[in-house]
Amino acid sequence: SVLKSPMVIGEDVIERTGKVLVVDKSSAALFDGDEVREFSLEPEEKDYIVIMEEEPVISEIAGELKKIRKLEFLLNGLEKMKTGGRFKTFGIKELETRITNIKTMISDVRRVASSKATLQIEKIEKERMEVKKRIKEVIGSVDVEEGTKEVINMLVVRKIKEDDAKRIMEIPGVKEVLEDREYTLLVDDAVKIVKADQIYGETDPFGRTLTGKDIKVAVIDSGVDYTHPDLAGKVIDGFCYCSNNCCPNGRRTQDGLEGGMDDQGHGTHVASTVVGVAPDAKIISGKVCYPKGSSAACQISDIIAAIERSVD
Repeated sequence: SVLKSPMVIGEDVIERTGKVLVVDKSSAALFDGDEVREFSLEPEEKDYIVIMEEEPVISEIAGELKKIRKLEFLLNGLEKMKTGGRFKTFGIKELETRITNIKTMISDVRRVASSKATLQIEKIEKERMEVKKRIKEVIGSVDVEEGTKEVINMLVVRKIKEDDAKRIMEIPGVKEVLEDREYTLLVDDAVKIVKADQIYGETDPFGRTLTGKDIKVAVIDSGVDYTHPDLAGKVIDGFCYCSNNCCPNGRRTQDGLEGGMDDQGHGTHVASTVVGVAPDAKIISGKVCYPKGSSAACQISDIIAAIERSVD
């Protein structure tokens, strides 16, 4: 009565052990005296990341972003010269003219970047529409999420079998299909790993000690406890992406400091390391990890979504 089309396997084993294994196309049952254990033989359903062929937005505007960074660095230097009265090589009027010209150049480059980004988003949306249509035709009605488009151009397909993932790989416009794997958290000597101890006492081109001033660091982890005394005033924003509905609100996404609240301690440990190395840096808390066993797990698609949110 356990299985629909039962077939007994291994009569010689039955004679030796007294155990009976019965299988059909989709399941199996092991009879051991009064105990019955059932097993599914169906392929496991998993989440998959679908990488698209169109380049992400950031790839299309990388040149412009690089120009803007260089111009902003130069502008910052000139404005500090003006504030500090250090402009012996030229007068105040020439300095102000240079500052105005650089600001104009930055605005021009930003307009070009915005235009190119808009065109690329249109291409991405057109490609996605066609790929989602083909996915439905190939494997039927499944949960396809929009994913990201700025850092990595991808869709996320929920709960499909490996054979279905292989079929998606054959769809035009699809570059790669990857299992949305989980990663676990570790606590280690992060300062040495990132070689932060090598920059203690170093200075920037203006002779200022490196402290992380004007820098924002996104900690993508189990969240950050913004109420921790060591992090007072340091955490300026937060959010949560969790495919397993582990956000503090019980859903897949949540914005704000409460959304990025740590419930495991790992992310808070990492954030404390950041402010220990760079005391003037500000923290953005990205919660993507959830408790699993004695550690915690974080899915790739959630990590990517958090990276894109941090870039925004």
